[in-house]
Amino acid sequence: MLSWMIIAVTETAFAASAESAPSAEQGNEPTPRLGISANPGAVNQITGTGQAGEWLGFKKDSGVFLGGVWAGDTNYLISGGEQPRAWSQNSLLIASLGLDAEKLIGWKGGKFGVEFLRFDGEPTNQQAGSVQGYNSLPGAEPLNRSELYQLWWRQELFAGKLIIRVGKMAPTADFNNVLRPVPTQDQSQFIPSVSGLIFTPVFVNPTLLGVMPGYYNSAYGATTTFAPTNNFYCPMVCTTGTAPTARKPA
Repeated sequence: MLSWMIIAVTETAFAASAESAPSAEQGNEPTPRLGISANPGAVNQITGTGQAGEWLGFKKDSGVFLGGVWAGDTNYLISGGEQPRAWSQNSLLIASLGLDAEKLIGWKGGKFGVEFLRFDGEPTNQQAGSVQGYNSLPGAEPLNRSELYQLWWRQELFAGKLIIRVGKMAPTADFNNVLRPVPTQDQSQFIPSVSGLIFTPVFVNPTLLGVMPGYYNSAYGATTTFAPTNNFYCPMVCTTGTAPTARKPA
């Protein structure tokens, strides 16, 4: 079933600060920069740290990002649930390529991203009979898939006050980022936000579950973010696709 969704949200984000660790030589070394964004609406999320690209010779300032992530788990249901004493395994691989057009060809504010996703899993949460879920890797069927996960162009305009992203994307990455930013000494390991959520996996935030496409059912569309200051942003998204809980096996 094909559906169109237009969602607009206005939110306020407060700048976060943190003390950096003391340097090895007191007073001689400059204070290291923290990989942290004052406004989560201005963050461009991309998977991985880019270490794979550095191994191939692409430096951090080259404009080429090559990375990804692999996540896997093994689960055993000790007692209770729908299938007591059941085992399950899940494996997720995302390979990511990002290009900074400003550094590569002088196109100011332009970025390109593409991601490939491979998932092999089992109905872990259903085995436990858990309504809210406890494992965030398996989602809607099919549980074995290889797909083009994301393919987008991101353009910043008016000194970053207006951000437009078009293509195939997971819009929950932009709308699910209103939690707690985490400072890091290495900017390549920057985490836009971490949740204190304990009653449901972060990937299936209850305010977004079944409402709009996301991990791992992405969709084509456009996202526009207006961020006039460091403390305010207003995103809007228009996508065409099926909601994450509505997808059926082919």
